[in-house]
Amino acid sequence: MTNQEINEGLLSFIHEQTGRGVIYEQEPIPLLGGIDATTYKFKLRGMEPMVLRLLGSDRGAEEVKRLQIHSQVLIQSNIKAPKVHWVGEDKSALGGVFAIMEFFPDPLLSEQPGDIQLKILGKSHAEMHNLSTTQIINELKKQGLNEKDFMACLFMPTILDSALKDHPWLSNIINWLQNNLPINSAHASINHSDYHPKNIMYASGHITGIIDWNFFIGDPAFDVGHTITLIMDIVPNISDDYTHEIVSQNNEQYRDAYQSIRSIDEKAVNACRVCHCTGFLLHCLSGKKDIITSSPTMLQSLKTTIETITKLEIALPNS
Repeated sequence: MTNQEINEGLLSFIHEQTGRGVIYEQEPIPLLGGIDATTYKFKLRGMEPMVLRLLGSDRGAEEVKRLQIHSQVLIQSNIKAPKVHWVGEDKSALGGVFAIMEFFPDPLLSEQPGDIQLKILGKSHAEMHNLSTTQIINELKKQGLNEKDFMACLFMPTILDSALKDHPWLSNIINWLQNNLPINSAHASINHSDYHPKNIMYASGHITGIIDWNFFIGDPAFDVGHTITLIMDIVPNISDDYTHEIVSQNNEQYRDAYQSIRSIDEKAVNACRVCHCTGFLLHCLSGKKDIITSSPTMLQSLKTTIETITKLEIALPNS
């Protein structure tokens, strides 16, 4: 869809939801976002600024409905997630399912000096993982969600079985993951799934907002492994500003800050890092065009990390 079509479709949708005439004070402008969604900031006259999160055309209505419930339950638990005002389940409106949510105005944690970023990142991550999940799980079930939709111990085996079927050339790695991931761990924590300084708002010495949730309940090693994968494997391959020494230092600072609050299970985190690197590797082979797939060094770097940890070899298709 063109920007003009999105602008018009968004106004029409909000008019339907509110029953009142709406007009832009600021038309939607793109924000930096992940590889699985496009986000825009906009403002309507007489309303606070909002964010449109538009998912890809292959994503389903159930995802945005779950996103709205997750947001509501996290907020009830005093976690600084953005409120979801409305969700759009009809793809014809904007070219995909979408959510319209609260905009957090404070600066990103990424605007702080590097050592402060990593200290706050690690400590806040560990504090989030220390929170009780009992009330959250009960509330999610009250809202009609099935545990298989948010409990890693129930949905992860299905994901791995599907990956094994779709990518038989990767069977040795997937079998390794099935045997090594902390799927049935007794340590159940809130997982954000993309916890890094550009998803955290920070002002006056406090975290004031956390955005871009891909929430689930599972071993915290999944979450820690993803953040370490970003630090060690993704960022160095999409930026020229990171030497091996800087990357290692950033990893150490994040880990030290995290472990000042909570210990890290290195074996579980390494397994989760393999899992995340495998996901990114498959994304690199998907044919999609984005900042990850455009990196000339990304695929080989991910492959090396997976092989180093598992001590197994990957035979890439058509290689």
